[in-house]
Amino acid sequence: MAPWLGLAAEAVVYGWWGHSVGEPILGSAAIVAIAIAPLTMATLFSFTLRPTARAVFALRAQTMTQVARLAAEAAADDERATQVRMLDKVARPMLERIASGADLTADERIDCALLEAHLRDRLRAPLMSALDLDEPAYQARRNGVEVVFIDDFRVDTADGDVRPIDPRVASAVSDLATRVLDDAREGQVYVRLSPPDRDVAASVLHRRVDGTSVRSEIDRHGAVHTFC
Repeated sequence: MAPWLGLAAEAVVYGWWGHSVGEPILGSAAIVAIAIAPLTMATLFSFTLRPTARAVFALRAQTMTQVARLAAEAAADDERATQVRMLDKVARPMLERIASGADLTADERIDCALLEAHLRDRLRAPLMSALDLDEPAYQARRNGVEVVFIDDFRVDTADGDVRPIDPRVASAVSDLATRVLDDAREGQVYVRLSPPDRDVAASVLHRRVDGTSVRSEIDRHGAVHTFC
């Protein structure tokens, strides 16, 4: 619509100019008639191509949505397969032993308790497994230490992705928690990941049976601060 209005305004201007210099108004206005043909073709092309362009963009958006959905489904399938392999490796032998109906020995009962704690950690604090704390926690529990993992970090972003933890914080938590768990022989050890954007990104607390405790905090830059 705007180009046709512009063409009409141009014709009016030329007509007024012709009238001012003594030329016929229609003759002067007809000077712009040469632009009618290309403008008509452009108008027809716009009416033809605009719906096609909308269809192309809509199809592109649908394709991107479908690709994202398929990628999410593939990631979910991979995660399920990983979890199934983990359960098959870790839990199946004990489940088969229980299903056999045989009486469990004292050591096997301890292994059941350790396995239950391990699986509970993977459900409520999955990031701890990513920090390679499963084995140190298992050994600490075998030594009689009560280990508690608290994962308050996980936050989904607006687009559905999981916000990654700062590598400096991840490395500091893994090293500190592993060292505390390896050295602990009694008491309780609490490893907590704080919600994002906190000044204290994580903390490790070793509470001994004699009432003393050592608390270490990791700031958002990965620096460790220890308090007795």
